[in-house]
Amino acid sequence: MLDHDQLKAMMPQLLRENVLGIAIVGSYARGDATPYSDIDVIALLSPTSQPPEEPTIDLYQGIYRVVQYRTEAQMRKSLTDPARAIYDVVGLQQMLILYDPMGILRELQLEAEQFVWDDAMTAKADELLNREMLGWQEECYKAMSGLRHKQEGHMLLGLYGLTYGLVRLMLIAKGVLLESENAFFDELTFAYETEPQGAELVEMMGLAFGVDEGFPLLQRVETGLLLYLQFAEYLGERLTPKVRKHCQQVQRKLEDLLGRIIEVQCDPETGNDKK
Repeated sequence: MLDHDQLKAMMPQLLRENVLGIAIVGSYARGDATPYSDIDVIALLSPTSQPPEEPTIDLYQGIYRVVQYRTEAQMRKSLTDPARAIYDVVGLQQMLILYDPMGILRELQLEAEQFVWDDAMTAKADELLNREMLGWQEECYKAMSGLRHKQEGHMLLGLYGLTYGLVRLMLIAKGVLLESENAFFDELTFAYETEPQGAELVEMMGLAFGVDEGFPLLQRVETGLLLYLQFAEYLGERLTPKVRKHCQQVQRKLEDLLGRIIEVQCDPETGNDKK
């Protein structure tokens, strides 16, 4: 593992005419790096620069180094875009600034420290939830096709969307700001477990991910599909009538496939729907 001086020593390799700042994020910024950690670097580029789409990955003193090139506008988007905020806001708060002659990174850090998930963010989150709940239905149909024909490839592709895809939406729905991507399961559990229906969502998510050993693929896929429908019920009026109608169509097709009715009931104590 590297200390602060060793991290600062990498700057001559990264500085160039259009680089306005350099910061470390992730485990090295938090101070909890392990021998298995990589070095996550943000290189702030001038506004007129065209950042590469992919990060630069190399070895620095025998440790993997991942350099993301971003403009200020791209970094600032993390403070206004729900899909980015859940992953980036805490990282901006915690980033270790190595080079910042114009104070841009420090200004972004201060804004991140004052970040609030307000009504405007919630409205953007609802737009995103509607768009992506509709889009993830393709994964539902892949999963159902895999179940019907016992095709493991289709089942696995569908299950990816019905786990990682839905987790991202569950984080956005609650406005969960991740300390670390590696901690998503624990932080999601903490955000939902106090609600009766939320606790059920977390339990189903664990089964779909295969956290419990010995849970067969077919059952994981079926649980992933039920998780999609349960999450749609959890969102309730946050989804538009059009999206809810499409979700009901997914439910009918799954009922036809499984040969049974999937009932969703309302919890009389909370008013939330509960399967």
